[in-house]
Amino acid sequence: MYGPKAYINKAYFNKNLLNIRKYIGNRNLMLVVKANAYGHGALEISSLIKDKSWLVLCVFTVDEALQFRKYGIKNKILIFSRIEKEWLSIAVKKDFSINISNLNDFSIISEFYSKTNSCPSFHLKFDTGMTRLGFEKKDLKKVLEFLF
Repeated sequence: MYGPKAYINKAYFNKNLLNIRKYIGNRNLMLVVKANAYGHGALEISSLIKDKSWLVLCVFTVDEALQFRKYGIKNKILIFSRIEKEWLSIAVKKDFSINISNLNDFSIISEFYSKTNSCPSFHLKFDTGMTRLGFEKKDLKKVLEFLF
């Protein structure tokens, strides 16, 4: 492979996590590990975090989330991609959090709840200016109406 390479020093990685933990206190920290941990290897990264339940893993696809469960990772996992009806039951069963980023997602969640009487935990994604995924500022009232 040509180009730059990055290597993770396990001792420094753990030291950095402990330093962050001192700063954030008893809060969770989200680690973005999508795309095979950005090329560092999902298995390698999972071996470094599996004993740290305060770390929440962020992946892009349900397949990536399932891979971490296969490795024995019990940490909370947030799936960034848009909701797909086909994997909502997997999200509930495997305790994945999902990303709600569009007003249409509310109807998908409501329909799923009506059929199963269950709902995965979810994260509300607002567009912060990158215009990828997320509710627009003008959607706030409708988002709140759905929640309350």
